[in-house]
This record gives sequence, C-alpha cells and structure tokens, in this order.
Amino acid sequence: MLKRAMLLTSGLFIAVANMAVAAAVDSAAKFRIANVIQSNMVVQQNKPLRIWGTAPAGDVIELQADWTGKTTIATADANGKWLGEIKVPGTTRGNFTPHTITIIHKDNQPLIGKFIEPHTIDLNLKKKKNDIVKLTNILIGDVWVASGQSNMEMRMATVPGWGTGVKDFEKELRLANYPAIRLYKEEMGIEFTPQDTIKGEKWEACTPKSAAGFSGVAYYFGRELFNRLQIPIGLVGAAIPATAAQAFTDINILLADTALKKKYVDPYSKAVDSIQA
Repeated sequence: MLKRAMLLTSGLFIAVANMAVAAAVDSAAKFRIANVIQSNMVVQQNKPLRIWGTAPAGDVIELQADWTGKTTIATADANGKWLGEIKVPGTTRGNFTPHTITIIHKDNQPLIGKFIEPHTIDLNLKKKKNDIVKLTNILIGDVWVASGQSNMEMRMATVPGWGTGVKDFEKELRLANYPAIRLYKEEMGIEFTPQDTIKGEKWEACTPKSAAGFSGVAYYFGRELFNRLQIPIGLVGAAIPATAAQAFTDINILLADTALKKKYVDPYSKAVDSIQA
C-alpha cells in the first residue's frame, strides 16, 4: 500500500507539473510567421533569406525551400522568438520559375495530464501536432525598398483630394501587366524601434489594379529594371509624406557622427525633454 501510495503521489506530482507547464505554454507566444513572408513574394538572389516568427519556447520550426533540397532548423527561444536562414542562389536572365517554401512547426511541449476520476490520471490526452504552411509562387530576383516622402508616395492613379496621379496614368495602367514584378505596400505608420511585424497588404503580381495604388516612382523604376535585366523584381513601398532622410536613418548612425548628432538628434532630444517636463 505504501509503495502504491508513493507511486500515486508521484503520478499526481507529474500530472500537476505538466498542467502547470501547459498553462504557461498556453499564455506564451503562438506559432506565427512574420506577416511580410508570404506567397507571391520575390526573394533576393545571392543573399540568405531570413524567415522569423513566434512559437512556444522550445518548439522546432523546419524551413524547406524547393531550390535547396535541405532543411533549416530553427528553435523558439525563451521569449518565443525564432529565426532561420535559407541560402538563395543567383538567378539568370529569363528565369521566372515559381518556387515553394514549406514551414513546419513541431509542437515540442510536454504531454498534458488530466484527472479522469478519483485516484486515476491520464497522461496521454494531448497529441502533439504539426502546423504546416506552404508559401507558393515565390520568385528569385532582386528586391528593392521604395522609401521616402511625398514624391515617392505619389501613386500611379488619381486619389481624390490627395493626388492627380502620374501623367497619362490611364494609359500607363492599361500596360501594367508584369507577372514577374511583385508589389508589397506597407501601411503608413511610425515606429521608433525595429518591428518584428508590419502592417501591409499582400504580395501580389503587378497588374493594372495593383499598380494603381502603388508608388509611381517605384513602378517606373521597377519596370525599367525588369525590361533591362529580365529577372523577377520585388518592390516594397514604404513611403510616408513629409518625412526627411534622417527619419529613415538608424539612430546609432546619427549619434556616431558629431555633425549629424548636433543637427538632428540634439534638437529632437531637447524638444522631447521639454514636452515631458
């Protein structure tokens, strides 16, 4: 009886411990992929592709790109963040082969115990599961970020009360069918620190409809590159009206230069201090 009681107590401890862990896991990060990593995107040739996201601490994420034939392993850290890199080869003129990236999330959490009736414990109620995400129609080429103020933000088409669009925009948009040019437009917003996620639209092929709301400068730039290079081109629109170059510059770079610090950082810090005083 004593031995049986000890075993029951031990089992009770394990079950309660597992339930405590499960409760902690439930409140931790859920499996998520950074929202800029999507189907239909263009990835930069000859540079590692970084894919990141969140998951419960200790969970394993497998990254498989069809162009490598290999699996990259990432593990969620104590803060629930994970990051993996996939090697990306160079592309060649006229190569518009669509690719697939498979992301597999493997649940690495302990089994959860449960009381069924007095003195009975079931430790096999939770089955581990895998989440599988397939990103398709991905192209390998060159990716450009189009950032700046109003002249970069000005869209191809007319926006009532805001802008008149580019010259002859109706004619230009009728010709804007480029399946190998992909567009991603970030929503306007300001953050003072690097962000893990951003608000934006979906990656999509350049069509008259998708180009209409995109930056005119970026569109013409991307079209010219495509016509000359004949490789996939990815364009990320991230412009905000009335912003200056220093607003897009890393604060540490501004601080490291005496002239830039005096010109931009010191007045800003002084203004912030006066508001907070």
